Formats: sequence, C-alpha cells, structure tokens
Amino acid sequence: LLTAPMLDALATVTDRVLVTPWRSLVIEDAASDLPALAAGGLVTDPASPWLRLHACTGSPGCARSEIDTRGLARALAPRLASGGRQVHVSGCVRRCGTPASGHVDLVAPASVDEALAAIAAAR
Repeated sequence: LLTAPMLDALATVTDRVLVTPWRSLVIEDAASDLPALAAGGLVTDPASPWLRLHACTGSPGCARSEIDTRGLARALAPRLASGGRQVHVSGCVRRCGTPASGHVDLVAPASVDEALAAIAAAR
C-alpha cells in the first residue's frame, strides 16, 4: 500500500509513475532521487527483504483471515535474512495473493518467531 509520505516523495520527484503487475513502481530517470524516495518510505535497495515478502489483505480487511498479515509482515521484514526464497503470508487456507513462483508459504503464523522457524525449515 502506498502511504501519504510515499506519495509526497513521489510527487517531489516526478509527475509520472508506472505501476507494474508485480506491485512495483517504475520512475524514469530517478536514480539521483533514490535518497528522497527512500526517505518517503519507498523501497529503493535491491537487497531489501520487502522485495521477496508478500502478504494477503489479512484482517481487518478480510473476514476469513485469522491474523493481521500486513502487521506480521511489517514485524517480519527487519528480521528476514537477505536473499533466499520469496515468502508469502496468508491469513487463512485460501492463500489469496500467493505468488506463482516457488515461495515459503506461511499460513496464519501465530508470531514472527513461528514465521521465522517455518522459513528456516523450508530451506
């Protein structure tokens, strides 16, 4: 999700942003603006764990979700080791938004520690 600070950072850099099907943004000729974009909260580091971490909508946006998937992802990201497989956090067994490629499938983990243990076991 794009936040107001992210949109503000984008507005200072450009008036044209391309949104890709892979949930990323393309900003032409923005290499010199990466610090401003990062300060606004956008991921600009190719080693960022956010580039391999996905989550379904989760609660409270989905009545079937057992957990706040996005909250768990925010807590998990700083503890996720660099490199490795994609990780998808689902709030229920429906696994909405699951990536097509190989990934670690986390279904309603009760905690970040439980999620990290499942990721380590999947290596």
